[in-house]
Order: sequence, then structure tokens, then C-alpha cells
Amino acid sequence: MATASEKFGFLERTFKGLLRIKQEEIEMAGEAYKKTDLWTGTSYGRAKRYMNVPTSEVNINNESILYINSDDSAFPGNSFDEAGPKLEKRGKNLMSLFVSNSGETDDTVDMMNQLYSYLPRRIGNWSTVLMTQNLNSRAGKSASENEGIIVKLDGSENKNSTNYREFGMMRDIGEYQALWAGQALGQIVMEKRKPQDFYTILEGKLPIILESIEEWSRSEECQKLVQDLADCKNIMVAGKKTSRDCAKALTKRFQQLKQIVNKKKGEEATGGNAYLIGSANCPDPTSEDVVIPISKSGSKEGFYSKTLPGRTSQIMGICQKSLEKKAKVYPFVATEDSLMEQKCGKEKTTVVGNYTRGFSDAYARIATQTSILPILLAEEYKTRDFEIDIESLKKTHGF
Repeated sequence: MATASEKFGFLERTFKGLLRIKQEEIEMAGEAYKKTDLWTGTSYGRAKRYMNVPTSEVNINNESILYINSDDSAFPGNSFDEAGPKLEKRGKNLMSLFVSNSGETDDTVDMMNQLYSYLPRRIGNWSTVLMTQNLNSRAGKSASENEGIIVKLDGSENKNSTNYREFGMMRDIGEYQALWAGQALGQIVMEKRKPQDFYTILEGKLPIILESIEEWSRSEECQKLVQDLADCKNIMVAGKKTSRDCAKALTKRFQQLKQIVNKKKGEEATGGNAYLIGSANCPDPTSEDVVIPISKSGSKEGFYSKTLPGRTSQIMGICQKSLEKKAKVYPFVATEDSLMEQKCGKEKTTVVGNYTRGFSDAYARIATQTSILPILLAEEYKTRDFEIDIESLKKTHGF
């Protein structure tokens, strides 16, 4: 059992907060999920990354439901005025999911208001679901005034604390609640369960996941990874498709952390930066860097792209190239004894659960487990006499 100092209170708050969501809200959202055959989503930043995890699982595993994010190329227009009539030709029961922790994200609020102005002209059924921490926000008021379904998430706490284990480095309890609320609702759809089973589903898995994360944080493998993260020049995170959403969220956290670590004796704490592999500004990995590939299967092959010379076409290619460049490679996978584990070594590969075919928690678990890495890195920096500037953190993250 983890001691108080070893626990991650922000994850415990995340999980307990999910069980406090009102049953009426879950029942209405669950019914909207179950009856939809065309599903649109709108969110931005890390909220979008985490929303994409459960929605992608539903999209892949349920042929009767199509999910389209409003900023995807498949979204048929620049606004709901343009897209609405085209979307209604593709589905009789539509649902639009909006996720905004603050409820004040301009683009999300704008898309929501566009939809509400279009809905009086709709032909079929079209429901809206908003997940937010702030009922009094612009998004919250807009959804309430237009009879939208609102799922209230917990807000960020104690924004001035440097106890990151307790409150989360980026005060991101709402983001992880949206992730796991989406997972549970997706499971209800896939398994044809009642919306009320939302609580049973979460009670059955989240305490086990939290205990697993806390146990992993004390492992030699995790401690070695954190040491290498503190010693390296650049941190590079890689993923394809859904795993890329997990990679983007983790990269953003590392970027924010590296940008706000106070300088010591006139020298930067680490130098370098954090990069998403495949982004325009990402350099090639070197022996001074740490690479974190994320993959559910850990075995996708096809090392190099013929159409993009010098770039890898699959996650295994990224892994292979990084090893050739002598970078330290620490994969996160959801399959035991994967090809990635064989290439990088058991001592450097973190196996998060063991997924089976069909709707899976694999990516949600990876996203949640990797969330503690920036916290552990910040703690390691502190042992080296570097401090996190809380005011810069608040300004960078916008809380």
C-alpha cells in the first residue's frame, strides 16, 4: 500500500469526482450516446486529445456510429450552418459533444452557439452534451438556455499549491474526468448497458488502475526513466492515430514544465525542449535524448516510408530509428512481450494493462499513467535545487 507521500491525490480526486456526477446528468448523456448514429465533437488543446481517446474506441468498434470532430477534414463545412444539412443527410439521430473545462474556450463556445442557431432548422433528432467544470461559463449558460445536456465535472483546486501530486501539475482533474466519463459512456454503448451502470463500471476499474500507477511509480523502471528524463537534453514523444493524441497531451505537459523551471546559477535547468515526433520543429533524436513511443499493440511494423524519405511510417520505425541514433527509448504499450519490448528491453518497456480486441481502456490507461511523469520529473528537479515557478506555470497553463 502506498504511503501518503507516494499517493497521487489528484488522480484519486479525479476518480471520486466521477462518482459524484449526478445520475440524472449521466442518464441523459447515456441515452444521447446510445441512440446516436452520427456524432460530432468539439474541443481544443489537451481536452481534445483526451476526448479523442474514447470517441476513437467507439468509432473503431461500432460500425453503426460515425464520429467526426468539428476541426477534422471530414467535417463538411467551416460552421454548423454549412455542415448541418450535410450531416443530417448522413444520420437521423445526431449528437454533438462539447468539452471545455473552463467553459470559456472561444472556439468551443463559438461552435456551440453556431449549432444552437442552426438547430431550429434541423430535420431530425439532434442532442447536445457539454462536459465542463463551470456551469456559469459562457458554454454552460449557452447549453442551459438551449436545453442541452450538461455533465458537471470537478474544478481545479488550490491553484497556488506546489503539491503537484495532490492537485495535479496542470490542475487537470477535469480533463481526466472527461476522459474516463467518455470511456464509461463508450462502454455502455458498446456493451448495450444501462446508463446507470456508469458508476458500477468506474467503481470496478479505477481503484485498481490508481493502485497500479502508484506501484509503478515506485518501481526501478520508472525511477530510471525519471532520472534519464532529468539528465537528457530533449524529450521526444511518439504515437500514431489514437496513441498520437496521448503523445500530444504528454508532450505539451513536458514542454510547459521545461519552459518554467527556474534557472540555477545562470544556467538553464536542462536545456533542450520536448517535442512530438513528426511535428515540423522536431529534430532527429540523438544519444542525449529520451524517446517515449506510445502504442497499444507495440508491434506495428513497416520501418520506413517510401513516400517520405528519412521519415518513419510506423511507430516501430520511430523506435528503430531512435535506437540506431543511440537515444534512450522507453515505450509504453498495452501488450506483453511485444515487438517493441523485445527491441527496447523489458527493463525499459512499461506494459500498461493487457488489452483485448474490441472496446479497450488501453489508451485511457496509458494517458492516465503517463500523467504522473511530469510530476515525478518536477520532483527530481527539486532534488537538484531547481524550482517550478508557480506563477509562470499558472500563466503558461492559463489557470
